[in-house]
Amino acid sequence: MALTLVLLASITTLLMAVAYFYWLRMNFWRARGIPHDKPSYLFGSFSGVSKQYSFAEIVRSMYQRYKGTGPFCGYFFFQRPAVMALDMQLVKNILIKDFSNFSDRGLFYNEKDDPLTGHLFFADSAKWHVLHGKLSSTFTESKVRGMFPCVRQKAQQMVVTLGEMLQRNSCVEIKEVMGRYTTDVIGKCALGVECNSLTNPNAECRTIGRRIFTDRRHGLLLSGLMQGFPQLARKLHMATIHPDIERFFMRFVRENVAYRLEHKVRGNDLMQQLMELSGCKKLRFRKIIVDALFCAL
Repeated sequence: MALTLVLLASITTLLMAVAYFYWLRMNFWRARGIPHDKPSYLFGSFSGVSKQYSFAEIVRSMYQRYKGTGPFCGYFFFQRPAVMALDMQLVKNILIKDFSNFSDRGLFYNEKDDPLTGHLFFADSAKWHVLHGKLSSTFTESKVRGMFPCVRQKAQQMVVTLGEMLQRNSCVEIKEVMGRYTTDVIGKCALGVECNSLTNPNAECRTIGRRIFTDRRHGLLLSGLMQGFPQLARKLHMATIHPDIERFFMRFVRENVAYRLEHKVRGNDLMQQLMELSGCKKLRFRKIIVDALFCAL
């Protein structure tokens, strides 16, 4: 009986401590007198996202509401306090003068259990600086200019495809056409492969490209908690990328690298530059290729 009471008291104390910590976090901006919207305890400042509003609509509305009230306002990225810079000079300082203090993205990534999230857009601190330093040489003016003929070729093909679609139907979903064009450009410029999305709207690359934005590994609530508590999510070995999508891209890049090494193929594309950058001279797969590839994608 005594042991049961002690266990019950311990659990109650733990729950109260967690609730108090959570309450403190969700009152972070209120305690400091910083203007902000009243947050939802589950979704922070993004209540209704993906159901009623997009992220862009919520952020734009927030910016318009607080613009001119001060250099910045507060909001909650799900359960985490965040800042929206409203003053142009403050934005310049963050992005240029004081950038060394703001290199952390603060987003969830787990390169061990969810390797496709360990790229430049999500990486923090030292890892970001290492990746950025290695990748800067792959995006020089001359190397980017060398990819322009490919972009132009795909644009000409898109014009032909669009004309054929208009002959069949006067109403065309232009977003889908541009998505197919973008998929083909990325496939050719980054990987040196033909995705054929413009000629085949159900090509594998295009199908997977759609699923990136529609297939969630977890529901919105759990995804929000992972973004709100990224360190805890990493300790629990959680992942965000759907397993099918992860397997496709890992296989796609591995096969591409293996084919080039085996047949000594060189291409004027981003993948070739990344292979040279990583020193990929044997039949092996270096993680920097995945990091940089998904930064480009």
